[in-house]
Amino acid sequence: MDIISNAGGAGSFSFDDSFSSVSATGRGRVRSADFGMPERPGLVDLARTYLDTQARLWPDLAGTPALPAATEPVMAAMADDFERRFRDQAAAVFAPGATPRLWEALGVAYLRFSDENSNPRSLDQQLLNVLSRARRDGVFIPWQYVLADAAVSGTLACRRGYTIVKTMLERRNEFGVTWFVVDELSRMSRNTIESLLLGELAEATGVRVVGASDGFDSDNPHSALLLPVIGSMNEAFVTQLKAKVRRGMDDAFRRGDNIQPPGVGYRMVAVTNADGSPVITHKGTVEKRAEVDPEAAAWIVRGAESIAHEGKSPVEVARLFNEHRVGDRQTWSDNSVRKLYARERLIGREVFRTSRQEKNRQTGKIRTVKLPQSEWLVRESPHLRILSDELAGAVRGKLNLAAQSFGRTAKDKKMKTYRADLYPRVLIRPVCGGCGTPMILGRSVGKYQSFCCHNANSGIKGCTNRGYKSARIIDEAVLRAVKAAIFAEGFVTDLTAEVNARLAEIARRPLPSTTKLEQEITNLDRQLKRVTERLEKADGSHLDAVIAKAEDMGRQLAAKREHLKELQRVGRRPGVTRVREQDVVVALGNLRELLEGNIGVAAQVLKALVGDVVIEARPVEGRRSPEMVATFTIDGLRAFAALDRGKGVRADDPTVGIWEFLNADRWIIPALPGEATPAWPKITVRLEYGRRAAARNRHGRGEDVA
Repeated sequence: MDIISNAGGAGSFSFDDSFSSVSATGRGRVRSADFGMPERPGLVDLARTYLDTQARLWPDLAGTPALPAATEPVMAAMADDFERRFRDQAAAVFAPGATPRLWEALGVAYLRFSDENSNPRSLDQQLLNVLSRARRDGVFIPWQYVLADAAVSGTLACRRGYTIVKTMLERRNEFGVTWFVVDELSRMSRNTIESLLLGELAEATGVRVVGASDGFDSDNPHSALLLPVIGSMNEAFVTQLKAKVRRGMDDAFRRGDNIQPPGVGYRMVAVTNADGSPVITHKGTVEKRAEVDPEAAAWIVRGAESIAHEGKSPVEVARLFNEHRVGDRQTWSDNSVRKLYARERLIGREVFRTSRQEKNRQTGKIRTVKLPQSEWLVRESPHLRILSDELAGAVRGKLNLAAQSFGRTAKDKKMKTYRADLYPRVLIRPVCGGCGTPMILGRSVGKYQSFCCHNANSGIKGCTNRGYKSARIIDEAVLRAVKAAIFAEGFVTDLTAEVNARLAEIARRPLPSTTKLEQEITNLDRQLKRVTERLEKADGSHLDAVIAKAEDMGRQLAAKREHLKELQRVGRRPGVTRVREQDVVVALGNLRELLEGNIGVAAQVLKALVGDVVIEARPVEGRRSPEMVATFTIDGLRAFAALDRGKGVRADDPTVGIWEFLNADRWIIPALPGEATPAWPKITVRLEYGRRAAARNRHGRGEDVA
């Protein structure tokens, strides 16, 4: 189900949305593991509120492991625990241990506020109500069972904290929860269908849903009637609020008010009365208006003239802007320069409602749909003009011509080459030592492939590493150093001891049980088949609800199967528990032929062995030009996992099972208790043409180099 919003976003304003430090749409946050994560100071405050409130409500539990004293280290650890389960999408089972069990039942709490402009203390206030309501019925809510989402709309079902809650309800026997407490049902969801689905889940699992402030209780005989009514009212509230916001923003735009920061080239100044005093709005704030910033505007004009009349490219203008920190920023690129000169405000004309956003409630993904010009709102603002019509037209004509010749809008699609498609053809993709960004193939065709730093071309982040370096030279230099280090004396002995120590640690780990989870998967798969059969026979009256339920059950089934795969992976054990040095020698003997084979395979192996290869320029005394060097670290322990990626093991290698085990999907080799990760030395090699290096060596020995 989609939510359609015309409130704007990127492209809806002539204002400089793309230059804001925080995206107005939150488009990137949907895909982030931190989407909806409360800020760190807020989490510490929430932990303090929890400890203080629970100590007051449960005085006999104060000072126990379940309810420790509210010290700074304890609250920091609680915040860390919240962040871990939020990012991992998995809550830990509450283990009371020696804590006296004074409660009658365990519950899970869910908190939420929907807007970044809301009071962050709202979560603390909700938690206070939830804990107080739970205590009335002898329900204890451990910190591990407190979930929350910050600045996330209740219309979305993909909220990360909310998803954990549903997982806990599905596995209530494992977590031991019998209560689900929220401040009010609107905190749980503002979508009617989602509210009904959660109510159905709670009923099926025997969990009691309680609203602390609105008085909802699923044990009430009338709850089956109240839930859809309250859910519909909560959804209607959001729908009406959107309409009011849209109406208010449209009216404010027509009146000439500012509804978004104006962007680079402009500044906000206070509006004053005739006596010089500031004008105060009805909200008690100082009214402001946008005006041209003379300093930034002068640079915008200079950049426009450079493109239109001096033949400069957007990259050169971006480098100029970064050098002089135009707009108090140093992140200009060719793309941001193009967006800058596409703004209508530069010619004294502002537009609004150029697009609308459609958000999928289940996935949170946003799709932007452009609107026809007949639906745009336009206002003339001659006092904000920076460029003349002639200069703006000349700049846009140049930029449009470039867009038609290169990139996605190029007329001749056959001539278009994506450099990223060529990356697998090189053995190493280095990292720039000037800014830490992966380098790109500046010359990507033919045998003269060369890497360069894209940031250095525009001066982004102050990077000046503008040189090009041959991909072949980088590959040869790194490979020589890798082979010399791996086959050096003592390497095999150290590596063998390290692997044997970790194999011993793995052997001591208990095997996880999967019987219960396999039964849950079987039951859920059977239920999904029944729902699918109902869907085929549905008459259309409740088709949307059945489809939504089937989709939700499908996601639950997929999540459980992934969990089962993870448990099975963790329970794997290698075929042998110890290796000999001669076994390691046999395995390492395959490395040479693997690196000389298919580049696509060899590149993965080499990446595991050396990590990031950092390219930087170093000044050399007595030489006019700097020396290009590559720096990297060989991680000997990961060499085992890397070998099997290229199928480089032979039949005479008795440790094949170990290589496959260490190379398992997302496997992380653990550090032993009390032992630091081995510090492998950094290796630095010079990047020189073979003939030049040989000549320099002969010159150093006093030989004739003519």
